[in-house]
Amino acid sequence: MPTAKIQPVYNLKFPAYCNELKIFGYVFKRVSHYESRLKKLHRVSGLRHEFDLEPITGTHNITASVAMPLKEFRSALPWEQKNLTALADVILLLNLFTSRDVFSFPAEELEDKVLLYDPRSYAVANMLRVAIKYKRGAPNQRGFAPNVNFEKSMNSAVALIRTREWRRKYRHGYVLFLARQAFKWQTAASSLLACFAIWEHVYSILNQNLSDSEIRVKSGKVKIAFVLHEFKFFDTPLSKNQVDRVDTQLVYLRNRIIHFGHLPTRRYALRDAYAFVELTSHLTARILNLTPEDTTSCIKRIKHVIGKP
Repeated sequence: MPTAKIQPVYNLKFPAYCNELKIFGYVFKRVSHYESRLKKLHRVSGLRHEFDLEPITGTHNITASVAMPLKEFRSALPWEQKNLTALADVILLLNLFTSRDVFSFPAEELEDKVLLYDPRSYAVANMLRVAIKYKRGAPNQRGFAPNVNFEKSMNSAVALIRTREWRRKYRHGYVLFLARQAFKWQTAASSLLACFAIWEHVYSILNQNLSDSEIRVKSGKVKIAFVLHEFKFFDTPLSKNQVDRVDTQLVYLRNRIIHFGHLPTRRYALRDAYAFVELTSHLTARILNLTPEDTTSCIKRIKHVIGKP
């Protein structure tokens, strides 16, 4: 019988006490000495859970292997490189769910390759991970158990982006590429600009009845207000006063960066910028049919900024 092809995986951080993940036929396993490899990945704060992890500048490390299914399907997302398999989609979702640049190549292709991936963990609070409810799996010999819902949520996300309905609604899923870029480690200003691109992109794909010129002339405040209601951040359409507040409190932040190169110096500008970036993580989660709790209070903050009708 044919044997499964296996290749190394960089920077994959498994859920605590989880040694294996089966995602769309691909089997990811921890490497031997996983703990020592994990401790070499970038972290800005310590963590005490399965392992004692200290802050570290870090670098890329092989933390897993992936065994391919005997029959692989083509990728569903619109990658620039043609003829990629579904593994590329799975890896992209692992990026978003684990807040790291996870990547994998056959070992022979890595020998002379210059890696352009970012070894740092992502900076934005990960609402996709927050949305995964804990479900206790089989305990190990010490009585510790993994959250089996991580694997289930990953498989649900892969299945979702492969459906015709989702790909038609979100125009093949370019929004996931934008999200990966927006949440990486960068300044608040550059992250905010990347997040505004996501909101305006989502507006355009949900209004495919409009022409390109009609979309371009729509103001940023109208687009943001539409998406806020469409994804149920607000139960009712925003009033004129609220739309105007979107303009003066949120769109203004973006415009200051574009025209003057930095956020305004007014009080709470940085706080509001981070709240909008975190809200974009919520938006990405909802695009993948996940509904995280408002653990960072960003939804509460944005509602406060926009105010009542």
